[in-house]
Amino acid sequence: MRPSIAALIIGTVLAAMRISWWLPQLPDPLATHFAGHGLANGWMSQDGFVIFSWVMWVVLVLSFWTLGPLLRRVPTSLVNLPNREYWLAPERREATIERLQRWMERFGLATMAFMVAVLELCLRANTTVPPRLPDTFGLLLGLCLGGTALFVIGMVRAFRLPR
Repeated sequence: MRPSIAALIIGTVLAAMRISWWLPQLPDPLATHFAGHGLANGWMSQDGFVIFSWVMWVVLVLSFWTLGPLLRRVPTSLVNLPNREYWLAPERREATIERLQRWMERFGLATMAFMVAVLELCLRANTTVPPRLPDTFGLLLGLCLGGTALFVIGMVRAFRLPR
C-alpha cells in the first residue's frame, strides 16, 4: 500500500472520529461560515454539515488520488506542465507521470491536513457564544497559502529543462 493511501485512510478515520465526538456536544444549527473577524455569519444543520463535509472529502480524494493515474490516458496537449514537450516525450513520459502523481498525492495530503484542521476549528468555534473562529485560523490559512506557493515554486523548478 502506498504511504499516501495509508495517510488518506488515517485522515478519513480521524475526520470521522472528530465529527462523531463533537456533534452530540454542539448546537443545531452549526455556525459554518465566518466573517473576516472570526464571528459566524452562516449556519447549517448538523446533518447538512456532515453531508457537506463528506462531499468535500470525496471531491478531495477524487481530485488528488484519481487524476494522477488518469494522466497516463490524457493527451500531452492537455497537460499543463513547464516544458511539457520535453518532460512528456515518450522516453520520459512514464517517469514524469509517476513524479506528477507523487506530487499530487503529497499536495492532496497537505490539503487533507488543512481540511481536518479547519474542520476542528469550525467545530470548536461552535462551543462559544457567539460562535467565533479561533485566531489560529489566520495562522493556519497563512501556512496553507505559503505551502501552496512553495509547492508551485518547487514544481516550476523541478520541471525546468536540464542543462
